[in-house]
Amino acid sequence: MARPSNVMINGSTFNTAQRDIHIHNRDSESGLHILRLGVSHGAIHDSAERFPPANCHSDTRKAVRQIILDWINSESSSFFFWLYGPAGAGKTAILQAIAEFFCSSSTSGQNFGGSFFFGRRAKGRDRGHFLFSTIAYQLALKVPGLRQHVNRIMELDPTLHTKSMVVQLRKLIIDAFKHLPPHPKRSYLVIVDGLDECHDNATQQSILQLLCEAVTVHKLPLRFLIGSRPESHIRDSFDHESLYTVTRRVALDEMFNPERDIRVFLQDGFARICAKMRKNNSLPSHVEQSWPGEGIIDLLVQRSSGQFIYAATVLKFVGADFCSPTQQLALILKRDPTAFSDLDHLYTQILSAYPSRVNIVQVLGTILAFDDDLNPEVIEDILGMEDGDLGLVLKGLSSLMEEDSYENGAYLNKGFFAYHDVIPRFTHASFGDYLLNSSRSGLFHVNLREHKNQITLRSFALIIQWIRSWRINPTTSYPRNATWVYFTSCLPDRFYRSSTAVKEAIMTDINDLVQDFWRTSSHGTDGESFLAMRHLFEILQECFHVFERQAKPNNSPVNSGHLDETKIRTKFNMLFDEYRKMFDQSFWLVWAEWFGGTIFVDSIPEI
Repeated sequence: MARPSNVMINGSTFNTAQRDIHIHNRDSESGLHILRLGVSHGAIHDSAERFPPANCHSDTRKAVRQIILDWINSESSSFFFWLYGPAGAGKTAILQAIAEFFCSSSTSGQNFGGSFFFGRRAKGRDRGHFLFSTIAYQLALKVPGLRQHVNRIMELDPTLHTKSMVVQLRKLIIDAFKHLPPHPKRSYLVIVDGLDECHDNATQQSILQLLCEAVTVHKLPLRFLIGSRPESHIRDSFDHESLYTVTRRVALDEMFNPERDIRVFLQDGFARICAKMRKNNSLPSHVEQSWPGEGIIDLLVQRSSGQFIYAATVLKFVGADFCSPTQQLALILKRDPTAFSDLDHLYTQILSAYPSRVNIVQVLGTILAFDDDLNPEVIEDILGMEDGDLGLVLKGLSSLMEEDSYENGAYLNKGFFAYHDVIPRFTHASFGDYLLNSSRSGLFHVNLREHKNQITLRSFALIIQWIRSWRINPTTSYPRNATWVYFTSCLPDRFYRSSTAVKEAIMTDINDLVQDFWRTSSHGTDGESFLAMRHLFEILQECFHVFERQAKPNNSPVNSGHLDETKIRTKFNMLFDEYRKMFDQSFWLVWAEWFGGTIFVDSIPEI
């Protein structure tokens, strides 16, 4: 028996000149385990975060789905398929259906490389940084032989998932494929949906350019199905010569007769609602078996303007739990001549049904203004709500909101949401666009700058209120820990970026607190009040550092030309010195009156 020659031992895979013996020891795949840290699991088509995902009715969008399948199965030189259309046209549902088709087919599934569904304001899904690490991880699991190479590359540099998109693509995908002898004979499909919902235009264009280089320059056996709105900067990228010649384009427009598909979708949806009413014995006697009737279906199809999101929102609103479907439909059918569009009119009608316009605008504005720092408990504290009140407020907007997991504790268990540990999120990005455009939302317009300023004002006012109330009434309830964490980590930056008027108002309130303290310091300070003082000290200390960093020559001040930064900084520094004196005195009072000298002086933070 001839001895094997040219033997390489590479982890747990043995490669010989005569044959390959793959013995995967999954416990030793430390590289893939590390790569998982940089994967946006929620962006993958079958993730729990996106469940239930938008999907096509089995009898809709047949023509465009067949065009996509024909392209995938063809020998076309087009490496890219760009499906574009307006918001709510159903692009995501179509791409979701394609992904599920390939994963459910034993033969087609062998050609499916992975997916990434971007989502605006969805943590981990709105950043291009996660795209290539997520795709690389899926390819490693799908492409025979690629797994060991991706694992080895990550073991050599465990920080790759934190690198730039360029480095991630080159190392994790391009270099990994180069180790395959030879390249796979078939191409693998990668789906990228919602590119326009990635966090900035430059990143979106960079992604397209990098993908183009991967297949045209480095000859990777990949094909990309991309869905997005036809934003000008995305269109410009596809119009560039490098992409123009290798891209198949399909506009999701009237050519595909969306009215017919929306009609089928609505008919099936209302039939399900009707069946549910019959099952619950809640079908009104005056309602006909054919409810709501072809005339109503025709009207709703017309109002949809080709947007599946309109039809989906109608069905969700009409079929909401604990509501009368007939009454809900009556609200939808009422028309407001001042509406900007049928979709905006639908949003306006749903919001108008809420009993307090001021409250709902305040809540929605606060949700929008929180950006990535969204925490339902903090929102409740800032808005002066009781535990679970946010869910109750949003109960009437269930057709416009959806649930997302929240890992830091139980929440909203007695409000709008069905589960604990969830946070509110808009069902579709177009609702946020509607709220931020005053010409579209009218009375429901959210002035984002104003709401951000109000969050900053209310946050500082709450801290000062807690300090004062505890000195008067030590039994006052202590705020939730999440609120203090948010205040400490986010308020300094919010304070710096707030308007001059907001800064002046906050500094005036803190100065009043200091003056009141010296007038009443003989009354002593309780422990709870001191803890609140310490939190405020830490916040002001970080504000001091933010001002110092921004004062450096390379940093231009916020609102330059409108804000006398030097004057504000000088005034703040004087206030900080006065507050430090008050804090020191509070420390000694607490030490003397409560703890008999058992607190160490070192517990006072230093600047």
